[in-house]
Amino acid sequence: GACLLVSDHAPNVEVVGDAAAKFPLAGGAESLARSLAQLMNDLSRRQALRDAAATRAAQGFSWHRCADRYLKLCDLSV
Repeated sequence: GACLLVSDHAPNVEVVGDAAAKFPLAGGAESLARSLAQLMNDLSRRQALRDAAATRAAQGFSWHRCADRYLKLCDLSV
């Protein structure tokens, strides 16, 4: 349930979807600082992102789902 801020690097965006704020990696530290300041000044956006992150994590990254997918990878019966 944490508010997330990630760079727009494709693997990050794939994992978080719309459940995180993003900043352009090409903008470097200035871009990160600007995005962080915007989040710090917007309590309702932070709360919405916290809620979205918790939901996304519960739906896509539970231990049960992870274990099921891992077992399927290990299934050697072809």
